[in-house]
Amino acid sequence: MIKQISLFLILAIGISSGCKKESINQTFCGEPTIVESTCTLDSNQIKAQIIGKWNWTQSISSWTMQKTNPCTDSINRQYEFQTSGTVKYSENGTYKSTGTYSFESSSGFKIRANDTPSTFWLNGWVSICDNYLIIDDSPVDGPKDIYVKAQ
Repeated sequence: MIKQISLFLILAIGISSGCKKESINQTFCGEPTIVESTCTLDSNQIKAQIIGKWNWTQSISSWTMQKTNPCTDSINRQYEFQTSGTVKYSENGTYKSTGTYSFESSSGFKIRANDTPSTFWLNGWVSICDNYLIIDDSPVDGPKDIYVKAQ
């Protein structure tokens, strides 16, 4: 009986130590270091560079200037932009929805991304600075959202 309990405890510890818990990377919670001289506003470059996965790192409210991030909201949002014009949205590593994205250049270069059930919505002027994607809708009362390229 003691051997069975010991064996069970050893197996339980071995299995639990091999499990990976979902945690929010602390680098997503710090103040992003954006170097303005590295930013591109060129629409063709942005269209090419946006492809891939981006993790939310900060939002700034246009009304209060309050900053939120994955640590303050206990959520990690990720968007995966594909060349086909589709975007996949995940929260804390769990897929939630797929939608579409498009660009418009009527007054600057803007992106619109959303899905039909309205699980997510991105809208604003877009720029990419090094590994940061910035979607700024603050001129029309929306947030300024910052994402970092997933490794």
